[in-house]
Amino acid sequence: MTGHNFKRTMVDEYSLDIPKQTIETLQRAEIKHIPEHLIHIIQNEVEPHRCYHNAYFTLLSLNGLTKQPLKYVLGYIFSANKTYLAHAWIKVGKIHFDPTRELQSANLDIPYYIYKEYNLKQLKKFVENTGYAPDFKTVDNYPP
Repeated sequence: MTGHNFKRTMVDEYSLDIPKQTIETLQRAEIKHIPEHLIHIIQNEVEPHRCYHNAYFTLLSLNGLTKQPLKYVLGYIFSANKTYLAHAWIKVGKIHFDPTRELQSANLDIPYYIYKEYNLKQLKKFVENTGYAPDFKTVDNYPP
């Protein structure tokens, strides 16, 4: 995202100086709790503050377990300290899940904004080309 000021706040989270009109153009996502039977599959892969890694590995873990389309979602969350953070989560069919915040017992009832979505094929190609999952430093160089 050219023109945005990135400040490293945690391993995978960036505080962003985003113009309000940019956020207003993005679609909101409603995050649901991950079903219990899926929590057991991903709980050993999810690490605190590593949303890009977590979303990627969660999708790989779920591949073949559902007939629903799987997507990696790159977007923003509006944090408790009233800043926008770059974040990644997943979408299974039409339902959004956040493995990082869910397994940290964080509040999921915050605004989520969708920037880009990658299906599994696009995501694997991105990782093959870059060596890591999409984030806001690289996403515009390798669009879906």
